Amino acid sequence: MKVASVSFWHLHGTDYATDAQNSPDLELVALWDDDAERGAEGARRYGIVFEPDLDVILDDKSIEGVIVCAPTSEHADIVIRCIRAGKHVFMEKVLSADLPEARAIVTAARDQDAALTVSLWRSDKGYAAQIAELVASGLVGTVTSARIRDGHPFALPMTGHPDGLLPARFYDPSTTCGGVLIDLCHPLYLLAMILGLPVRVATMFGHVTGHEVEDNAAVLLSYASGAIAIAETSSVTRITPFTIEIHGTEGSILYSEPGIGALVAAREGHDGPELAPDDVPRLRYRSINSPENGWQQIDVAPDAPTAITQWVRHAQTGSRGRQNNDLAIALTALVRAAYDSARHGEVVAVQPCD
Repeated sequence: MKVASVSFWHLHGTDYATDAQNSPDLELVALWDDDAERGAEGARRYGIVFEPDLDVILDDKSIEGVIVCAPTSEHADIVIRCIRAGKHVFMEKVLSADLPEARAIVTAARDQDAALTVSLWRSDKGYAAQIAELVASGLVGTVTSARIRDGHPFALPMTGHPDGLLPARFYDPSTTCGGVLIDLCHPLYLLAMILGLPVRVATMFGHVTGHEVEDNAAVLLSYASGAIAIAETSSVTRITPFTIEIHGTEGSILYSEPGIGALVAAREGHDGPELAPDDVPRLRYRSINSPENGWQQIDVAPDAPTAITQWVRHAQTGSRGRQNNDLAIALTALVRAAYDSARHGEVVAVQPCD
């Protein structure tokens, strides 16, 4: 399937372009970007055509799919244009910062019978479905609290990068629609995947590096069942592991793995040439419903195919990945409520997704 990249605005644009070139099922042929210098440089890097007019790509019937990594503020306009031009769309999270726009994107894809896949890559990791299944099985009883934490150090100074690794455009709220919460939003959609949507949220933002958008965030989620969850995300934590905690009336589930910061520290030699011996994924549970005593460590389930691999399959077979789309809409609902809470300084109701 011939595909084109639509913008390298987001840093993952190059990652997905590499994935496309490495896929036996995809042929990356062109790149559009509203920044001509960025687009031309990216096209040279991948040995493809830089096309300054998006309509040329959309009018090319030989191009069946597009990989969209445009500014968040432009997602709805660009993605819907691509869908209506008959293209299958793989896109960087989020669908949109606006819930009606997110619904409109998914509706357009369904009306056009286009394969739309949003990169929610942690939802495809083996532990995500595994933890959701353990919770659904009643292992921990009724969930009473949960916490998911993710973070990286890319807003902090690093060797050769006194202002951090994130480009200046990541701090412009007019295009990003927010800071680290909307970009590193994995805890939010994982909580939606495991526990469903809450009824209310309350948000606190921090501005450690002084940028207009937040670089430190915590969202408190309240569920109709009485459960309370916390989603934490940060771009100013040097070593933070990625962790999931689920606690209930009958037991608990804990998952942890090395965070991005630990990987960066190991690469730069701050923590030795390699990760420490205990920097391995670990999934444990303890439950009064289990015949075993104490904490039980279990193997992490295999990962699902990557999101871009799933997208190719949907395009080729006619399947459409509704579960991914529904989770992406849930993510926008949570993001929108979280930013409204931070802006108004109050608890905000989460709008229904349908």
